[in-house]
Amino acid sequence: MINEEGVRNYMAYDLEQLTRIEVEKIFKTNPIVILPVGATEQHGPHLPYGTDSFYAEYVARKVADRLDAVVLPVIPYGYSYVWEGIPGVISLSDDTFKNIIYDVANSLKKHGCKILVIITGHEANIRPLKFAVRKLHNYIYFPIIYFHYPNLDQFSKGIIKSQKWYGMIHACEIETSVMLAINESLVRLDRAIKEYPDIPADYGYSDDYLGNISKSGVFGDATLATKEKGEYLLDSMVDFIVDKITKIIDEIDRKIE
Repeated sequence: MINEEGVRNYMAYDLEQLTRIEVEKIFKTNPIVILPVGATEQHGPHLPYGTDSFYAEYVARKVADRLDAVVLPVIPYGYSYVWEGIPGVISLSDDTFKNIIYDVANSLKKHGCKILVIITGHEANIRPLKFAVRKLHNYIYFPIIYFHYPNLDQFSKGIIKSQKWYGMIHACEIETSVMLAINESLVRLDRAIKEYPDIPADYGYSDDYLGNISKSGVFGDATLATKEKGEYLLDSMVDFIVDKITKIIDEIDRKIE
């Protein structure tokens, strides 16, 4: 957004920083709303507990700046059952998480929201998000879409050198690179390690904690991370999300016409 002095203001549509006057104007002119959702959980010895929230908030603001959208305050808690028992990990129940999404969407319904975009930095949030959106489908009169590291496999080709552990992204080369790009002062790269734990025979078929599988909390090779890789991945994902939202909005406008 460009302010009255002609200077770009990247924080202009952060809802929690605006007054009623600005918010009412925004909802009348361009009611695109972005909700960042993260988690509060361990990310190995080198990344902060807020890694997933920092990702969601960063991407949400970058997308909002391109679309002049409203950014809601980040939800810093997610479904983090697999890390329970580790000090400082906060996990919402599946039902609590879904109910938060229900209530946010229902509140936005009253204000003429055009589309709700949810950016989650935490993969385990995807399942409750999916079912929350399905439940809302029949009585929320605007589209709700959600993204978690979209199109990552394609963007990672030739950039990310390490393999994923069982298809998972956690405290690895990818997440560490992304955090270096978002705020490198929060990354202890001197503590970054490589760990590919053995896959238990019952993995994916039981309710075992990930904290019992990895000694460090790292799943992959964080030592290969760089800020430049993170910048490329973030830019690519933001472009992807903006393009997808733009196409969806164009379809909505054509139907109205």
